[in-house]
Amino acid sequence: MEQREGEKEKEKDGGGTSPLSMPACESPKKTPGHHSSPLPPLSGDKLEIPKRRKLEPEFASSPLDRRQLDGTPNSVITPQKSRSISTPTHLLKRRTPSLADKPIPVLSPPSPALSTESHVSKTPPIPSSVESRDSGMLTAESSSSSSSSERKIGASQMRSVTSPLMSRGPDNGDLTKLRRESAQLDREIRKWRRLVDLANKAQKYEEQNRERDIKGLIEDWRSAARMAANHLYNETSVKVDAMGGVEELKKRINDSPFQDERAEFDPQSLSPEDRAKYEDLKAQYEQDMGKKDKEEEEVNEFTMPYMLKLLNVDHKLLFPEEYQ
Repeated sequence: MEQREGEKEKEKDGGGTSPLSMPACESPKKTPGHHSSPLPPLSGDKLEIPKRRKLEPEFASSPLDRRQLDGTPNSVITPQKSRSISTPTHLLKRRTPSLADKPIPVLSPPSPALSTESHVSKTPPIPSSVESRDSGMLTAESSSSSSSSERKIGASQMRSVTSPLMSRGPDNGDLTKLRRESAQLDREIRKWRRLVDLANKAQKYEEQNRERDIKGLIEDWRSAARMAANHLYNETSVKVDAMGGVEELKKRINDSPFQDERAEFDPQSLSPEDRAKYEDLKAQYEQDMGKKDKEEEEVNEFTMPYMLKLLNVDHKLLFPEEYQ
């Protein structure tokens, strides 16, 4: 009964029932994701909502809401030490010294004048023997370099003097003639030198009293060469007769592929010195071929001397008795 009377008195004082008089009213719909909290209590006819204080940067819930008070970006991290800077580390922990410890030297930068003087005074003097040896090596190197340069200059001068210049003037024909004559003389000199060397060797063998042994070896070699030549001549003469005789053999020799390769050669691609040598060899070859053609014109049948001549073998070595 007392409770009902109290409720009636409250209804009279408030002037009727009101939706705001319900302190524990909650919103029927809640938005997901938002923080739900009960409404503040009523004081008379007004709803008092307490003001919220602004959060400091260190208490902000989101990193985007934090303000940069000192102007440094958030990505920059300032390292911090856990100990005090004013406290030295050597006071925190001491190590017991031992006899093997060496004192740390105090380094002070010397003055520039003293450093240069000490550097000059500390350089050891060079012994006289080493100095004389180095000077001798330097003089030897200088003399060798000067001599090598002189040799190079001399070689270049000799090369420029001795190398003939292929001029286009009227003296070109005379120079070519002189070169051919000098090449011919060189060939004659080489030929006579070979003969002199052969005579010296023969005299040496005669002085050693080995003539009998040498003659026996010569006879053995000559008999073997004669047997081989006779066997080759018998087989070759049959083939020459089958192909049509000596005239057909001469045509086949002249139509050999070596003649085509020699015709395709271009002497203009050679250097002036090589071209002069080529002209000399060509003249000698043409001269020899002219003599050979004249001798071949006289040959009408395939004989042993003709076969040995085609093989570049001297017929006198195998059959010397025919020429005595």
